Parts: sequence; C-alpha cells; structure tokens
Amino acid sequence: MSKRRSDLVNKFIIPGVRSDYQTLSEKVSFDPRFSFGFLLAKNQTIRGAIGIYHQYPRLNDYFSADNNNLKPEEAVHYILGYEFNKEGNIVFRIEGYYKDYSNLVLRNTTDFFYGSEGEGFAKGIDVFLNKDLQ
Repeated sequence: MSKRRSDLVNKFIIPGVRSDYQTLSEKVSFDPRFSFGFLLAKNQTIRGAIGIYHQYPRLNDYFSADNNNLKPEEAVHYILGYEFNKEGNIVFRIEGYYKDYSNLVLRNTTDFFYGSEGEGFAKGIDVFLNKDLQ
C-alpha cells in the first residue's frame, strides 16, 4: 500500500536567521528564529516558534541620545498554538504567546538623554478563524 506525500509529512522544523546593518548607528544585528509543528490528526496541527526580533530606534531618538549609543530594541518571542485546517475551507487557530522586551528606548531622568535601558513583556492569546464562503 502506498502512502500519499501528505501522509508522510507529520512534523516540520524550520530554522532561520535574519541580519540587518544600520548605517546611522553602525550596528549589525542577527536574529535567529526557529519554528516547528506536529500533525496530531488529519487537519489538526500543534505549532510553535521561538525567535529574536528587533527594530532600530526612530531617527528622532538618536538626536536625543548621547553619541548615538542606542541599541536595537529587541524582543524574544515564544509562541505555541493549535490549528485546525480543513482543506483551506475552514481554518481555526489559537496561539498563546509571550514576548520579552529589552533595550527599549527610555529618557534618563538624571541627564535627560535617551538610553536603551527599558524592559518589558507582553503575553496573551490570539484566535483566528477563516471560513471560505463559496
């Protein structure tokens, strides 16, 4: 008995990396990322991802910083979710996430220069539903 190609793929792993160079700050950043999934049953998948994301501060923030010393603002994302996908006609996905932020731009209350000392986090649940109306 032969198996269809879709029956053979019951898990996946996708590694990746993104790199940027910003000329203003002369900084290079590397953002490793990793996603994975596991087929529980027909049309049902557990998915997850871990990755580092960044963005450079706004141009105006550099004008208020001491010697362009601002770092890229950074977030580490952790995502775990469940997806039901019936041939693209009905897609239901629920994901829990946690994001750990660092190097956020803050104004120093002592000297009033901007610096990269801010920290924070975000957490929550996203729910997606897509139904083909044809």
